[in-house]
Amino acid sequence: MKSKDYFDGISNEWDEIRQSFFSDSIREKMCEAAQVKEGLTAAGAGTGFVTEELLNRKHRVIAIDQSQEMLDVLKQKFRSIGEISCVQADA
Repeated sequence: MKSKDYFDGISNEWDEIRQSFFSDSIREKMCEAAQVKEGLTAAGAGTGFVTEELLNRKHRVIAIDQSQEMLDVLKQKFRSIGEISCVQADA
């Protein structure tokens, strides 16, 4: 099975599945380690796990994902929060 097919199929459950891999606190640690500064443009993808932290830090986000279904979930979650552009593509 191709990864795109997998993520297309589980897009609505991904946020719950993801919790078994890593906790919410990792977002903040990732941004701190990358020395993310407020107001920049950053990349995010999937259903928005990292995107949420980037938006909290006042970033513009370009979400790139091969799965349109994952992007659809991301857009639904954050449609009224921050500036997000979504692009379906292989990165």
